[in-house]
Amino acid sequence: MFTGGALSILSVAIYAGLVVALAYGRPKPPRRTASSEPRREPFRHAGLAEGIWLAAIGIAVLYPLLGLIDPAIVPGLPWTVSFFGSEAVQIVGVALALTAAALLGTAFRALGSFATVDIAVRPDHEVVRAGPYRAIRHPMYTANILLTAGIALAFLATILIVPFVVVLLLAEIRARAEERLFLADPRLGAEYAAYERRTGRFLPRRPRAPSP
Repeated sequence: MFTGGALSILSVAIYAGLVVALAYGRPKPPRRTASSEPRREPFRHAGLAEGIWLAAIGIAVLYPLLGLIDPAIVPGLPWTVSFFGSEAVQIVGVALALTAAALLGTAFRALGSFATVDIAVRPDHEVVRAGPYRAIRHPMYTANILLTAGIALAFLATILIVPFVVVLLLAEIRARAEERLFLADPRLGAEYAAYERRTGRFLPRRPRAPSP
């Protein structure tokens, strides 16, 4: 596996990709409207789920700091694996993390002020179809899945399998909750149903073969 300065370079590359992506996306605060409160998905323990979601992503994102603070620490950690060809796996991991960063940036830019952590539909909400939303309904969830997987591979850290699985499961739960909320909205329901038929949840929908 990569060690020393090479490990620091991997960390810098991941963080540089995230900084550039967020600078490009420029997340904006939600618009404030006095008309009514946003409708939120009423599933149980929503606050706890959001906290776990953010914690799992945070653990993965902060892990590369180990490679910057002291690269010699990482190879000796009990959950770090090394094997023949592991450097190629690490490069793939960095590529996944950078792909995730690019997807995050473009998704943030497309959402604009509609970007939010909680699951809600505001009175001024729209069905966004710009950027990656043309083909994917939840590109930010896709990006977070790729990011946690990429960092785990880049540092060969088996302990990061836990946040990856958490992010994967919660992404599915959150995506389904968002879709229920949009479909139930009297203003956006029909539009979102048509949008849902044309797009994939986390990956682009495969085109259907024409009927014979």
